[in-house]
Amino acid sequence: SPTLSGSTLPSFILAGLIKPASLAGALIVGLVWVVIGLALDFFISKYFAPDIFKMWNLWLGYFLTFIAPTLRVKKLAAGNSVTVFE
Repeated sequence: SPTLSGSTLPSFILAGLIKPASLAGALIVGLVWVVIGLALDFFISKYFAPDIFKMWNLWLGYFLTFIAPTLRVKKLAAGNSVTVFE
């Protein structure tokens, strides 16, 4: 299950490497990370913990993983066009 160190932190670090130039780009990065985590939890973790998707901390971790890349969005100077990725 995603935790601050398990999934949110790698999502934040990955966004730093990708360098999303806009909020939309950052949310796409977060969404991809969440989809990967959900797939892994569904196919692997659910086998060992059948009630995993009923845990509130799982969904909190996924929410934090989704928004973590937005902290890596660079502010645009006035007059620059908006791009999803640099």
